Amino acid sequence: MLVRVFLDCQYECDTDYIVQNITFVDYVRDRSVSDLHVLVTTQGTGGGGTSWVLSFIGLGYFQGQNRTLTLHTSANDTSDDRRKAFARVLRVGHTPDSKCRRIAPSHRAM
Repeated sequence: MLVRVFLDCQYECDTDYIVQNITFVDYVRDRSVSDLHVLVTTQGTGGGGTSWVLSFIGLGYFQGQNRTLTLHTSANDTSDDRRKAFARVLRVGHTPDSKCRRIAPSHRAM
């Protein structure tokens, strides 16, 4: 059975891209039926880029299994660069024993 994920993102999350490229979870539209709530917040940086915070909030069976990962994109990144970087961090966050807090830009999405 796939982990049910509620992706809560209001800014620049290309959900079509995410659903097509991260297929090892089941995306749901109702938080109450999810196993994992991914809350994404963003804030502009001084250099014109964006700082992203992905909060993975465990629900039900995963209650108490929470983690937070951050991502920084630059003003020069294309929308494709941003969505690929976001997908990379989202994949890491779904990894059960992820101890990472910040993902190096050179790491690639699987």
